[in-house]
Amino acid sequence: MDVMRFHILMLVTLLSCCFLKADETAMAKSVAAKISQKEPGSRHFTIEFTNLTEEEITLIRPLDGSLWNWHYPHYDFQVTDQKGNIVERPSRCGISGLWADTEWPTDYLFVIQPGKSMMVAAYLPHHVPKDGEYHVAFRYVWKASEDQASLPASVVIGTIKAEPIRVRIDR
Repeated sequence: MDVMRFHILMLVTLLSCCFLKADETAMAKSVAAKISQKEPGSRHFTIEFTNLTEEEITLIRPLDGSLWNWHYPHYDFQVTDQKGNIVERPSRCGISGLWADTEWPTDYLFVIQPGKSMMVAAYLPHHVPKDGEYHVAFRYVWKASEDQASLPASVVIGTIKAEPIRVRIDR
């Protein structure tokens, strides 16, 4: 009897993981992302998130460390040169987390109405070795966590990807 109970428990756990993953994918596909460079040569970018659903959705603004993938949500920029070589992020101080004078989660949530878009400004943390043409890709990643209960149900869980763009970045 104990062996049967164990197998049933394992099956239920496995199936719930599959359904959660499918749910995360569906939620993330409900949002389109597009990146653009503010001006040629600049490391300042704009991320445009568009709600593709008929219900409001909620995303989370970057924390100090989100651009280095230290904290969720990850605002993950990937930069490659013309030869396909990855440009790494530089090291930085280890102090990170909530920005000064902000309250979690209130100051980090932003709601996008159905069919509408919202822009988020971001600074590319990568230091390119020389002026030139680079490919820049972006992904937003939010994983469900113990904090999830304190967040609205409309928070999108999963990965949202933007198509890579080719831009000039100056040192």
